[in-house]
Amino acid sequence: MWQVLAADTTRTRLLSEETELFAIVEGQDSAESSDVAWNAAMGRLVEVVEELGAIKADTAEARVRSILTGLGFTSTMQAGGTTTLSGGWRMRVALAQALFLQPALLLLDEPTNHLDLSAVLWLDEHLAEHFKGTLLCVSHDADFLDSTCTDLIHLSDRQLTYHSADVYRFFAGQRGREGKRAAAYKLQEETVKSFCKTLSKKQAVKRTLAKLGQEQLLDKPQEYKVQFAFQDPDDTMPTVAVLDAGFAYAPSPPLFQDLRFSVGTTTRVAIVGANGAGKTTLLRMLNGQLAPTTGEVSLHRNLRVGRYDQHFEELLSEEQTPVAFLRGCYDVDEQEARRYLGRFGLDGARHLIKIADLSGGQKARVVFASLALQRPHVLMLDEPTNHLDMESVEALIDGVKAFQGGLVMVSHDARLISETECDLWVCEGGEMVADGRSKTGIRVENEGFDKFRDDVLTAISRLAARESAAAEARAAQRKKAKATRLAASVAARAKVKKLLLIR
Repeated sequence: MWQVLAADTTRTRLLSEETELFAIVEGQDSAESSDVAWNAAMGRLVEVVEELGAIKADTAEARVRSILTGLGFTSTMQAGGTTTLSGGWRMRVALAQALFLQPALLLLDEPTNHLDLSAVLWLDEHLAEHFKGTLLCVSHDADFLDSTCTDLIHLSDRQLTYHSADVYRFFAGQRGREGKRAAAYKLQEETVKSFCKTLSKKQAVKRTLAKLGQEQLLDKPQEYKVQFAFQDPDDTMPTVAVLDAGFAYAPSPPLFQDLRFSVGTTTRVAIVGANGAGKTTLLRMLNGQLAPTTGEVSLHRNLRVGRYDQHFEELLSEEQTPVAFLRGCYDVDEQEARRYLGRFGLDGARHLIKIADLSGGQKARVVFASLALQRPHVLMLDEPTNHLDMESVEALIDGVKAFQGGLVMVSHDARLISETECDLWVCEGGEMVADGRSKTGIRVENEGFDKFRDDVLTAISRLAARESAAAEARAAQRKKAKATRLAASVAARAKVKKLLLIR
């Protein structure tokens, strides 16, 4: 919390000056100080107190606690330092600082990447309902953009085009716009070719521009088509059987106890919940990476699990090229490997360089190409949209919807969850109940995503209100104590002066 408060440098400076001035007017040497010096310090102190009131410094803690609660910080985390936080949580601190400052212009670059779904839903509502400045946001999350933005700026072929903020209408019209650009370029090339039969190339270009009403030649449209197509399994029998399973990271309380269910080729599940509730732990139990600490998780010997993990180094051989990696894992020739890589959006120039030299998004595409060749019975995906652009997220949604196998995923992308018609499993590991015990299970949200969204925002609102009320009470006490100190300083000074006069 203190890190976020410190972002307001004006408040920090005034509080520091206030402390120094109180030390002067209350100090042991104040009795010996001249009237001029003491009056100057007291006058400035009154000014500082008024300036702090003008910038609502007393309400700062309440506002910060409300923001941090919305971003998923518990009371304990808010009171602690940032040095113990992971990189993802530090990114949340930076986001909280930006929101706390209430700037006229807020620039956000993929703000949802390090958030869980609950925090994304809160940020969505906060920006849409409470942020009054100008927001410029880069994001691949269509649902988030659709809720928070009034206008879209699309960068393609080194040009910016402007659209209304209906993201889904934008996608629906994208194919038509691409078709028009392709047709215009084709007409231009045919016209130039026709004039070249009787004119020089330079004259033909000049006549073409005049005929088509163009100032310059159009660049050839660059095709960017991605297709996330996963091969369907050839049988539907193998499953994952979970029998009275539980898991705990000692010495912490259990995240799960007595889980009993199965996962097969007809399963469609999105695992949601707060950070630390056990989402990734559960996914790793189901795919065999983690053994339960109690009970049993049994994977059928013929089961093929298509695993996507945020930590690419666990899934890729980084010293190989993408083509060599796919050929080493599957019985495909170089042309077939390249075809799959291209289908998932990895350009040909990256096919024959080391995977270690690829960006995160490019590595993600190699993993997806590998999943397609694997022909899995069940896809298990952990935050699959983090490194994808918006077109690729749309392609992933289409690919997952068409896939005839099972799906278990952890995701903060509301559109991916709702469009793929997944059942919602809410991880509640670590949440406290009334008697102080931790919840240790999974709750199935039978009323759908909208009900989950409403419940999340209601719960966050209640927590934030409680944190803010406590902070406001502390601020009122500090304000009262400050007024008492000022009055006492004035009274003490008057008493000293009276004694000096008597002497």
